[in-house]
Formats: sequence, structure tokens, C-alpha cells
Amino acid sequence: MKKDEIGKIEHSLEVKLPDHYKNFLLHYPEELRELNFHKEFFSEDSDWLIEINQLLSKGALPKDLYAIGMDFGGNFFFIKKTDLDETVYFIDHEDASELDSDEFYWDNILSPDHKNLNEFKNWLIDFYGDTVKSLTGPNL
Repeated sequence: MKKDEIGKIEHSLEVKLPDHYKNFLLHYPEELRELNFHKEFFSEDSDWLIEINQLLSKGALPKDLYAIGMDFGGNFFFIKKTDLDETVYFIDHEDASELDSDEFYWDNILSPDHKNLNEFKNWLIDFYGDTVKSLTGPNL
């Protein structure tokens, strides 16, 4: 991703993205692009990121969360909009259905999934590398 695309996201969402995230996008790992499964899980598509974050912000999502991707089951990966916390969080869409409940607490469904973006990247490469091999055979 280029700086102007990051600026477009920040301007459209009226947010300052954390430096660790912007740096990761500017140096997006080629290993993720090669998998072709990265596009949703850890998106570098500025239009998709703007659209999904605008959609999610209309609900009860805490204002300090920013969606970075979504898995095939409709579950979201988030970071916090601060450089003080580099954790990648996970929210199961079925748990999020509790949003209408008077007893709902975000801490009940917001799960730390990976301690930082690099760990998340490595998990995607390991998990989806194995998935691609199982679907296509060992000779990609």
C-alpha cells in the first residue's frame, strides 16, 4: 500500500492509524500476496478497509477498534487505534450477535488473537500455506 492510500483511509474514516500498522502496510509482505488468501484476512485494499470500518462504526463497535480483516466465516480481526497496543484481536460474529443484549460487554467477545501484526502474518502464512498445499498438492 502506498502512503496516499493510507492517507485516504485516515481522511475517509477521520482517524489516525497507529504507526505500527501504517508501517506494516507500507512494507506489506510479499509472502501474503503470494498466498492469494490474504485479501480478506489481512486486507491491504484501502476501499474495502474504508467500507468495512464505516459499516462497523454504525453499530455498537467501540470507537478504539479498527478492522484489518475478516475470515471466511464472517469473523473479524481488529487492532486498536493506538500505538500502545499492537495486539490483533478477534471477534466471532456469532458472539457479536449479543450486541442487542442489555448484558453485553465487549470484553466478553474481544479476544486477543496475536500479540502483534508480525505474529498474525506468520500465522496466516503457516495456516494458509498448509491449506493451499492441501488443496493443490505439494508442488505449487
